[in-house]
Amino acid sequence: MTESSFGKNRLIDVYGKCGFLEDACKVFHHMLHRNTFSWNAVLSALTKCGALDAALSLFKCMPELDQCSWNSMVSGFAQRDCFEEALRFFVDMHNEDFVSCYSLDVYMGSALVDMYSKCGVVESAQGAFDDMGVSNVVSWNSLITYYEQNGHAGKALGFFVGLSLMRILWLVWLVLVQAYPQ
Repeated sequence: MTESSFGKNRLIDVYGKCGFLEDACKVFHHMLHRNTFSWNAVLSALTKCGALDAALSLFKCMPELDQCSWNSMVSGFAQRDCFEEALRFFVDMHNEDFVSCYSLDVYMGSALVDMYSKCGVVESAQGAFDDMGVSNVVSWNSLITYYEQNGHAGKALGFFVGLSLMRILWLVWLVLVQAYPQ
């Protein structure tokens, strides 16, 4: 990457963060040598400014997608209350193995469980939980909360018992208590 590319990439990024979408796009389109950062910088600018159709078109013609590309699309749609599209991109990202390689990480795995639970995709939430090599109170609590809030008190209790066997009891007690008034 040349100094010129570096400078132009930073300029796209700054223009995008400041909401000067036209300027960011102009710099991008005049670049002779684009790299992944160039593409992601303009993609991020498009999604942050709400130009989701243009972002989608750019995303489809990007020579190489990475975690930042997928994250820009997910957050861009979610920030504009287009949750179905955001979930579709998230699931596609997961299916493309941009997420599965992180599933063994307890933090990414917990985030997956929480995301799928909040979107009502229980099979994927349970699958992400089961795929985690190590779980923590956040991942357990996300799954227990999902089951409790969706009328599955028995499953919530089952997970709570499993959690208590791991001696991570005190942080999720309130979730279990909420399940029984139902």
